[in-house]
Amino acid sequence: MKKLLLFLFLPISLLSQKYDNVWLFGYNSSAIIDGIEGVEINFESSPINIEYDPITLFLKSGSSCISSSNGDLLFYTNGCSIANRNHEIILNGNDLNPGEVHDIQCSTGYTSGIQSNFFLPMPDNDSIFYLFHKGLEYYYEPQFNVITSVLYNSIINLSPSNNNYGEVIEKNIPIIVDSLGAGQLTAVKHANGKDWFIVSPKYLSNKYHILTLTEQGTQPFFEQEIGNSTVLGGEGGGQAVFSPNGKKYIRYTPSDGIFIFDFDRTEGMLSNFQHIPINDGAFAGGAVVSPSSRFLYIPSEHNLYQFDLQAEDITASKILIDTFDGYTSPFPTTFFNGQLAPDCKIYINTFATVDVLHVIHNPDELGIACNFEQHAIQLPFNHLRSLPHFPNYRLGPLVEGEEPLPPCELVVDVEEIAPKAQEPSLHIYPNPAYDVIQLEAHSALEKEITYQIIDSYGRALEQGSFLQSKELNISPYPPGIYYCQIKKGQNIIDSKRFVIIR
Repeated sequence: MKKLLLFLFLPISLLSQKYDNVWLFGYNSSAIIDGIEGVEINFESSPINIEYDPITLFLKSGSSCISSSNGDLLFYTNGCSIANRNHEIILNGNDLNPGEVHDIQCSTGYTSGIQSNFFLPMPDNDSIFYLFHKGLEYYYEPQFNVITSVLYNSIINLSPSNNNYGEVIEKNIPIIVDSLGAGQLTAVKHANGKDWFIVSPKYLSNKYHILTLTEQGTQPFFEQEIGNSTVLGGEGGGQAVFSPNGKKYIRYTPSDGIFIFDFDRTEGMLSNFQHIPINDGAFAGGAVVSPSSRFLYIPSEHNLYQFDLQAEDITASKILIDTFDGYTSPFPTTFFNGQLAPDCKIYINTFATVDVLHVIHNPDELGIACNFEQHAIQLPFNHLRSLPHFPNYRLGPLVEGEEPLPPCELVVDVEEIAPKAQEPSLHIYPNPAYDVIQLEAHSALEKEITYQIIDSYGRALEQGSFLQSKELNISPYPPGIYYCQIKKGQNIIDSKRFVIIR
């Protein structure tokens, strides 16, 4: 039997937000002459497309990229310069993060740490993009130290005058001048579904800087103090993320464990602090949340843990999913940061220079059913901790009583049965629908067939049977994408997608 890959598509307005569609890696091993060993992962198709692409910039930990709303690569940065899809430095795209550190490091890339920069589209403007980037400063007294001392933004214009290749129209604008945590810069959509909250922790502190990006540009930041009053350190070896639905803000470092906060997308405020220690001796690790926002995964160097964010006792919900199997390529492929991808899988990188990625294939499943596969993706070249970090670009407005749609397109494997004349095909109408749909089989039946309604996370909501047609009440279900399968015995004989609107 063949396998048919079916996509449960998001509404058009959210599907078009493919800013995370292309992931770019770039390693300089001097093995090639004409450029950096670039690797492009494109999520437009299934299976994903992985290609070698000579690029311009050596992408280390302080790198990021962004695609256009329809999924084509636009820009990428290594913290020193910005390049376009043709791998050319864009106009005025050099000399990011000016100063001594830039002058010393930028021949090989800026070492500002994981999650030290990312791109955001300007609200209601497809031609303007903001790059938020953290700058470093060397301190020599009383002893040498490297401090993240400023958060900048730089503004890029996609102008027809330069063939939409991009031009930096404002650069290195100081937004926050303070000692900031290394990396752990992230963002989430405002409750209006357009603006953004950008959050950065203060260095070795329980204070958080929170600022807003609107169609008028960046707004003045405010500082919130919440959680533990002292922190042990090690912020550069961890990760900070928002859950896909925007309700949770989570930080993890091996030395500090997990910090979990509720987040108010209207006011931009953190609340309900929870601390979960890990204490497994890890050097580096990360945090990433499943598409439904239910399961938190902590890749903690040699261990991968799962926590249920909906559990009454999150700490007690801890499950050890897997431990490092000892694989090297060429260095040990232990666990580091994670990123939820457009295909609803979670990809995990390694702190060392390696040429593989780990994959959680079914992150919304409990325990080992999440189907974690170590070194599942073979890349053509090494990469150096350059897994890009993306916020949830597809998060829509906050609607009371409704859960946001998932931030990705779920792929469901369905057995494709060879069509036979006596077997029915399924018709669903109206589609889109409001509160009632009609299921209709297109051929006469002597026995009832069974049906199953599946939501966009792949969860079965209801099932039943009918002979020729059946009316279903769908008013209890929130707006979104759903999927109906009909079966004869254990065999799926047809499947159709339908949309609920309000």
